[in-house]
Amino acid sequence: MNYLKKLEQEAEKYFSNYSGDPYEYEFEQYNNYEGNKKLTFAETSFVINVNNTGTTDEDVSIFGAYKNLFKPNFGLPANVTVGCEEVEYTQLLQQVSTNPLLVKGIKFLTDNPNQVRNTLIFEREDIGSSEKSTLQPLRFRSVNQQRDNEIDLPGIKFPLDGKVTLRTKVLSNTSLTLIFFVAAKADLSLAVIGQNPIKSV
Repeated sequence: MNYLKKLEQEAEKYFSNYSGDPYEYEFEQYNNYEGNKKLTFAETSFVINVNNTGTTDEDVSIFGAYKNLFKPNFGLPANVTVGCEEVEYTQLLQQVSTNPLLVKGIKFLTDNPNQVRNTLIFEREDIGSSEKSTLQPLRFRSVNQQRDNEIDLPGIKFPLDGKVTLRTKVLSNTSLTLIFFVAAKADLSLAVIGQNPIKSV
């Protein structure tokens, strides 16, 4: 087996559509959901904070680097801010555009309990095609989760690259924190020195 073929097989194992095959999202894996499973902070996670300081609810798009990176305020309304705690948000968008991540699990926190009622919409847009999947966080609420402003979504798994956008409506005067847990990541610079660019974490 030649080296390039080996790299392609490794990429296919972690990232759907690496070689152009149909993209398979696994946003809603309710059958595998463990209701009492708790997600905790780890080195393999990153935190996105969204704040709506306005008096009206706003439709908010997170990620979507290919279409939002160079827009003023990332295409968001003036009263909405988005940021990443680990690195600059701009750097995060640039990085996942060239070195995708495999997200497996999201922790959802907000200062407004009504925010958990709003649907999360995952979209992937490519040239000539688009895919969309919706998720209702309340369906993941466990009897073991006593806080009404926090929900763990351990069954969510999707590749995060420049084509993927996460949309939701953020209520007025509300803050939303999403913690994304990373199962694998790509570093394509490793390929030029003969190493596997796909790493589990």
